[in-house]
Amino acid sequence: SLTAACGGSGSSSGGNAVNLGTAGGYVILAKSGVSTVPPAVITGNVGLSPAAGSFITGFSLTADASNTYSTSAQVTGNVYASDDTPPTPSKLTTAVSDMEAAFTAAAGQAADVTELGAGSIGGMTLEPGVYKWGTGLLIPTSVTLNGDANDVWVFQIAQDLTLMQIDSFVPEADIGKIREDMPVRFTVDAFPGRRFEGKVRQVRLNPTSQQNVVTYDTVVLVDNSDLLLMPGMTAYISIDIDHREDALVVPAAALRFRPRDLPLEPKKQTTEKDRDRDRDRSKGKPPSARVFVVRGEKLEPITIQTGISDGKQVEVKGGDLKVGDRVATQNRIVDAAPAGGANQGPASSRVRAF
Repeated sequence: SLTAACGGSGSSSGGNAVNLGTAGGYVILAKSGVSTVPPAVITGNVGLSPAAGSFITGFSLTADASNTYSTSAQVTGNVYASDDTPPTPSKLTTAVSDMEAAFTAAAGQAADVTELGAGSIGGMTLEPGVYKWGTGLLIPTSVTLNGDANDVWVFQIAQDLTLMQIDSFVPEADIGKIREDMPVRFTVDAFPGRRFEGKVRQVRLNPTSQQNVVTYDTVVLVDNSDLLLMPGMTAYISIDIDHREDALVVPAAALRFRPRDLPLEPKKQTTEKDRDRDRDRSKGKPPSARVFVVRGEKLEPITIQTGISDGKQVEVKGGDLKVGDRVATQNRIVDAAPAGGANQGPASSRVRAF
């Protein structure tokens, strides 16, 4: 469970006052990570321990000259992490210990209100007291705590692993195709051969650059009702960005195949004017490609119009290729086939049952 408490000292109403100790010096104090999406605004200090500062994402942090804390345009206060210069690490260790003690004290209080708003309290005004939910808690809009500095509110929130999220990293070349609620399929090493499903919940706007590769954190929401998935597992995801039913498909290798005795085509000298004319002619038309079809003992080149691809199979949208035609793919021959559905994804998705 997760218990949140706030309040001060002296005479109070609501739940029993909870001594936050040094944890009271932070408005956000976490152990494994803190993430934000601009333009979120935080008033107060943020702390993270024992995880390192690299697990504080989305804040565009600037280290202070002393290296004992960092600052962010989104935070009115300081941001502290366990790998900052001493004495920050030891102070954070104490604050986390105080937080855990406060958690235990707050969790033991009897509830005044249970299951308020069926777990969604956006827009509500809450009087001092102990509030308890047997499910997760959703706060989609602002919540008002109606009281003074000495009043106490305790939120006791059940938390389990039946709903999880994956933080995936999508290259900038593909991020423009990703939309919320797109279906996602993924695998984990712990269950080889088993495919799990989820959907895109959010594309975070803060880019990450490593070795000149820019990626964007794409959050995937996953139903984990069977409790097979665990925090920290590595997921290999595939996001379906397009879909076709009853598509005619050929292996992608067929588009790359060239007979050994086929002479290389000489490169044509073109001008910028020629290229502009070709672009104008191709506007609104699907891209074309050439495949080689087996006709008796000969290979016949056929031009086709192509559609979506998952990297393994390519949709055929036009041309003289028919179901059952035998197309050459390097040293072997396969049949063009109808697909029950073709999917295109930025990662390794598959074409559905042939």
